[in-house]
Amino acid sequence: MITKPIHLSKVSAIMGIILLLGLPIYAQETILSEVVEVGGFGGPYVKLTQIDDEFGVLVGGRGGITFNRVFTIGGYGAGRANGNDFSFSHYGGFLEYAFNPMNAVHFSIGVLIGGGDATRRGNSGKFFTLEPEAWVLLNITQSVQLGLGGGYRWVPTVNITGVEKLSGLSGNIIVKFGKY
Repeated sequence: MITKPIHLSKVSAIMGIILLLGLPIYAQETILSEVVEVGGFGGPYVKLTQIDDEFGVLVGGRGGITFNRVFTIGGYGAGRANGNDFSFSHYGGFLEYAFNPMNAVHFSIGVLIGGGDATRRGNSGKFFTLEPEAWVLLNITQSVQLGLGGGYRWVPTVNITGVEKLSGLSGNIIVKFGKY
């Protein structure tokens, strides 16, 4: 079984960012006298997907800064939790737009933009990924949301011996904690 070590400094940095993003911040007034409300969230998520024609379960986290409750800029990271001879992880940034976020049930669309690492039988490599997503979100409380979503991970080039296809559909679930 090949495992990829997780560097403690990366984990510490991600956790610190997620904790800081949960703090409410208010921007100054603009020249148009409009106050921009700034919030943030962090939380775990699970992605069920196909990776090189194998079923994959990715587990990770994401967090972001939200502006006026509708536009989010953030970061994410996830790694494969199943599979013996094939490790896979991807990480990067994301943009998301929420429609009617004050409604108990609402929708959002977004895109993940990042990179990743994959290793199969000692052959490893890095890749670029772009993943459009759509979400249905449920406001459980004022500071907790549950989301179900789907997307398509596009990986244009794969240069890893023994790996043919990293692109694939995904089903996602997230629990968000923060101020929206």
